[in-house]
Amino acid sequence: MISMKNLDTDGYMISLFDASPVVPKGSVTNGIAIINEALSEGHAYSGADSSGYAEDLHFMKLEKLFAGFLENCKAINLKDGTIAQHRGRIKTFLGPLIGDLDVDKILPLHRDMLLQFGSQVSEETGRRCIITLRRVLKYAKRRGVRLGVDLEDIEVPPYKRTKDVQALNEQDIEKVRSYLNSPKIISRHDSVRSTHMYSQSILRTRALFELLLHTGFRISEALSVDRKNVDFDRHEIRFKSLKTNRWETVYLFGAEAELKEYMASRKDNNPALFISCSGKRLCIDTAQSYLKKLKKRVKLKKNLTHHIFRSTFVTTFLRKKVDPRKTQLLARHTSLQTTLLYYYEVEKEELKPIHKEIMSLI
Repeated sequence: MISMKNLDTDGYMISLFDASPVVPKGSVTNGIAIINEALSEGHAYSGADSSGYAEDLHFMKLEKLFAGFLENCKAINLKDGTIAQHRGRIKTFLGPLIGDLDVDKILPLHRDMLLQFGSQVSEETGRRCIITLRRVLKYAKRRGVRLGVDLEDIEVPPYKRTKDVQALNEQDIEKVRSYLNSPKIISRHDSVRSTHMYSQSILRTRALFELLLHTGFRISEALSVDRKNVDFDRHEIRFKSLKTNRWETVYLFGAEAELKEYMASRKDNNPALFISCSGKRLCIDTAQSYLKKLKKRVKLKKNLTHHIFRSTFVTTFLRKKVDPRKTQLLARHTSLQTTLLYYYEVEKEELKPIHKEIMSLI
């Protein structure tokens, strides 16, 4: 578990994302000084008087919005970990640097300074600070608070992938399927009840495996689905995205047989599509533990994390030469840039045979 010390201008700051790097003493003071100096060199800024405008939505200080923003994150069912990350960035970076500014006085300059300050820990920390700032400003706008900047000007820097994309190949998928379809794993217990529970657990794991593989679901999305939202006639699942808070659709082609078999085995009244052995909605930690056990039993070299299914989903379409923009829509990526990161990895795979073919002509 990552801990974070309380922030003061004479202390240290530990990023929520990097437990070891720290921002040196005095960095907060220096960061504020940089902003003030830049503003004094010609950037328009007129601060509020000491009384502030806490009661006027058009003149609200940014720090007044933080608590409401975090409560709103809970209300729209963001994951606890995501909320904790936003809280950490607010406490460590946004609050000390720009918390005392009126919302309508936030400028692109402040975005640049925040990015520079956060990047003293790591580039990714700086990038995520901008993500939090954008979300706070979006929340303010929805509340009717006047913004002094177009949200398009608070641009999030592109994600710099530090590792190659991992995806399952055909051999990996076949190994998992062979294990899950083996009749030997159904007969490990003697009692009728435990055999039934174990077989249902296998059916659940099979259904979850195929669903993640064929839909591009994020694990949190798959586990939030209710049975009533599965439409086999239309080959679709409707769900409310925890990321965008909008209703979205994924297609079921390729995963229907396993999903139908698992749902038919259920004798409970729980509305959740996936449930644990205790009868409650399956949580992310439990689902991940199933995947870890599956990896060990199948003896896969790759980590069978929930995100590898999403990577496999995207790279499969790109390897089949599906247009990146259509792949973006199927994967429900907000930005085409995210999809193109996978496209770059697929293109790299083709370099060696292309080189061999061309060089053989010389």
